[in-house]
Amino acid sequence: MKRIAIIGAGISGLATAWKLRQAGADVTVFDPSPRPGGVIQSVSKDGYILELGPNTVLEKGGALAELIDGAGLRDQVLAPLPQAKKRYIYHRGKPVAAPAGPGSFITSPLLGFAAKLRLLSEPFRPPGTSGDESIAAFFSRRLGPEAVERLIDPFVSGIFAGDTVRLSARHSFPLMWKWERTSGSLVRGAIRGRSGPRVKARMLSFKDGLEALPRRLAELLSSRLHRERVETLSRGQDGWTVNNGEKFDAVVCTIAPSALVPLLEKHAVPGGLDFLKSYPHSNVRVWHFGVPRDRVGHPLDGFGVLAPSSEGQPILGILFSSSIFAGRAPEGCVLLTVFQGGVKHPEYCRREPGKEEEARGTAWAAVRQWLDVRGEPVMVHHQLWSPAIPQYEVGHQTRLDALDAIEAAQPGLYLRGNLRGGVSVSDCAASAFRTAGEILAPS
Repeated sequence: MKRIAIIGAGISGLATAWKLRQAGADVTVFDPSPRPGGVIQSVSKDGYILELGPNTVLEKGGALAELIDGAGLRDQVLAPLPQAKKRYIYHRGKPVAAPAGPGSFITSPLLGFAAKLRLLSEPFRPPGTSGDESIAAFFSRRLGPEAVERLIDPFVSGIFAGDTVRLSARHSFPLMWKWERTSGSLVRGAIRGRSGPRVKARMLSFKDGLEALPRRLAELLSSRLHRERVETLSRGQDGWTVNNGEKFDAVVCTIAPSALVPLLEKHAVPGGLDFLKSYPHSNVRVWHFGVPRDRVGHPLDGFGVLAPSSEGQPILGILFSSSIFAGRAPEGCVLLTVFQGGVKHPEYCRREPGKEEEARGTAWAAVRQWLDVRGEPVMVHHQLWSPAIPQYEVGHQTRLDALDAIEAAQPGLYLRGNLRGGVSVSDCAASAFRTAGEILAPS
C-alpha cells in the first residue's frame, strides 16, 4: 500500500486524495485552514447564500461527476434556473444581450456588419503557424479584432480576470487551439468533436452552495486530514518526510507557488525557483450586494453581465446570483455578485488603509448605473483573494517544463493544482484524477 502525503486541501488536493483512497492508497492531507476547499467557500448571511469563490461548476461527466456521486451529493445538486442561459455584455453604457442564435447574432449591436462577416468567414481562414501566441492574437486571426474586443475580452475576464494580450491561447484554451491545428478551423474542429460520444455539459451547484463538495470530501477523509501547516519537506532513501515526522512514498503539492518556495529551497532544483517567486496571477475582490427587488430597474433575466476592457469600467462584471439558482436570496430581494480587480485593475485589490472603502464605492456605483438600482444595499459582504487565479501567459510552457524538471530531479514529488491543467473546478478535478493515475501506475 502506497503512502501519499497531499499538501493543500483545496479541490485539487481533496479530489486527488479521494481518487487515491478509492484505489486503496494510504493518504494523509495537510492543510492548516479550519475550512477545507480553498477558494470554494459558501456563506449564509441574512437569508442569502453567498459564493466567495467560484459560483458555478460545469459538469461534463468524467472526474467531477465521479466526485459528486462518490461523495453522495447527487441528490443535493441544484440545476440553474431557465433564465440563466441568457448573458449580457456591457456595451456603450448599458447591458446588451449577447447573441444566443443566428437570428440574434444578425441583429445584435455588439458587432458591426463587417465584423459579423469576418466572424462568419472563420472556417475559410488558413491556420496560423505560431506555436504559442496570445489569446488576442489567436482570436483576432480567427474571428477578427472587433470580436476579440467585444466578445472574447469580457469572457476571458470572467474566467481568468486576465489580459487577452498576455494570456496564452495554447494553454488557456487548449481545445480551441487544438481544433485549429487538427481541423484548420474552430468551426470544423467543433463539428468534428461532436462526432464522438457526446456528454452533455451542464452548469450546477448544490442546495447549500458549492462548498458542499469539498466539505463532504473532507468528512470522508476523517482523521487523515491534518489541520497543520507543512513547514519542512525532506527526501531520503526511504521516501519523503513531512514536518520531520511521518514518512511517505510520494508527496503531492497543490498549494500556491509562493507557498511552494520555502518547501523546495533546500532541494536540488534545476534552474532555481525564480519562476515560482514570480509566477503570474490575478487578484480579485468579490462583492455581494443584497437589494430589494423593487429597487432594481433591470429585469435580471440572465446569468449576469460582463464588461469589455474597452469600456473602462471599475468592475469586471456582475452575476445575477439569485437569477442563476433558486434560494440564493430572501423573498422580495435579489443577490448581485460583483467581481473587481484582475490583472488590468490591481489598484482595486490593494490592502492599504482606505482601499476597501474606495473599492466598495466604485463597485456599488457601477451596479447602480449598470442595473438602474435605487437606494443602498440591505446586505453587503466582501472577500479579497490575493493571489486569486494563476495566469497562463505566453511562454507558459517554460514554467511547465520547469515544474517537470523539478519533479524529475525529485522522484515522488508532484507539483500540481491549478498551476497546470486549467483553473476551473472541473479542470482541477480532472487534473487531480490524472495525478492519482500517475502515482498509482506501476514503476
